[in-house]
Amino acid sequence: MKVFLDGGMLTVSTFFSRRWDVSSIYGTEDPQYRGMLYIDEDWLEELVRTCVKHKVAFTAHCQSDAAVRVLVRVYERVNQQIRVALTQSTITHSSFMNEASIVGAARLEIGVDLQPAWLHLDASSLVA
Repeated sequence: MKVFLDGGMLTVSTFFSRRWDVSSIYGTEDPQYRGMLYIDEDWLEELVRTCVKHKVAFTAHCQSDAAVRVLVRVYERVNQQIRVALTQSTITHSSFMNEASIVGAARLEIGVDLQPAWLHLDASSLVA
């Protein structure tokens, strides 16, 4: 099962813990904008719990640090009752993982499907 938890850099919908800020490159005008979280955390937990209960692998498109952190938190809560690692569930993309999410995913034995080519391709925009 795959869902989209946040968007992407090119659509300016990646959900960060820090704001995007105003940017002519990305066309953001709201200095408080952090991106978009497409699925409420409680609903996400229900989806993950249902999949894990039925031994179905779960993943979510999580481009940003905040979206990844939400998914890792949900995996941690579900893991208290049912071992998530047995389903080979993952996190997809994870371009901006923070240390806490890396440690959490490793502890839970959750796969991380990285796409480092995007960091290379977005590097000039990110630096600017």
